[in-house]
Amino acid sequence: MHNAKIPVMISAVVSLVFCAFASVGSFEIRLGLSALADRLDGNISTYLLLDRTGKGDPTARSSAVTSDPGNSRSHSSAGYGENSSVLVIFLHGLGGSETQLKPIALDLSREVSGLKIALANAPYRRLGGGREWFVVDGRELEPQRVNAARQAFDSVINEIITAQGFSSKLDHVVLVGFSQGAIMALDAVESRRWNFGAIVAFSGMIPFIAHTASPVTPTRILLVHGEVDQTIPVSASIAAEKEFRDAGFSVSLRVLPGLGHSTSKDGEQFAIDFVRDYLTDLHGSGNGDQRLR
Repeated sequence: MHNAKIPVMISAVVSLVFCAFASVGSFEIRLGLSALADRLDGNISTYLLLDRTGKGDPTARSSAVTSDPGNSRSHSSAGYGENSSVLVIFLHGLGGSETQLKPIALDLSREVSGLKIALANAPYRRLGGGREWFVVDGRELEPQRVNAARQAFDSVINEIITAQGFSSKLDHVVLVGFSQGAIMALDAVESRRWNFGAIVAFSGMIPFIAHTASPVTPTRILLVHGEVDQTIPVSASIAAEKEFRDAGFSVSLRVLPGLGHSTSKDGEQFAIDFVRDYLTDLHGSGNGDQRLR
């Protein structure tokens, strides 16, 4: 049965958590939702698809953007090509860009074969620099801002999965998000808009408690959170784990001692192992609907 205390807990977390976003980059002026459209950048690349060199495939982008050779590292070509069985989409955090999570993506590509990896770019310009998935004014989270950003988020995801041939096999799609990217990924499945195979959420939370019915095919979810995160407290992921589990999702939480609002090698390895296990179960069962072991 759905635990009535959990929505209250998450509501309390939501009311406090994003006041800490003021510490992430420069302060932004307060904007109404009507200003959101002015921040939408139709000229920005939607995503970067990693190629065999690790630099990114410019043919996979919706507009021309110079690849980032300064951050590129050579890696195994395994997992790239038409026969890749799983699409992994990385979603950066506030003020980041498509290359923010590239080091993790490259490490994943080295250790797990059979993957096609896309690095998504948030659709909105951030006034303090970089990109954002939804508007943050440096003071508080207004959940309706996530709601207002859903259409643009869905457009980015839909463009990627359509171009890469995964529209009819969403159980073969994995989202890996950090902070804002994690929030949007979790909201996508919590709202039942998307039925992805799996999600890895670093330092995320769910701002909405709108559905209690079990999903048709439960998405497998890994939550990774720093124990001393001062931007989005670990209580957000603890509450999210309970909420998703009660709703019928397959979910696991890894709390990293001493870590703040960041990723780490330990957290990265949890994510790599999670994706590898999911891929193994997917091939072994013919679908991604097996519970975490």
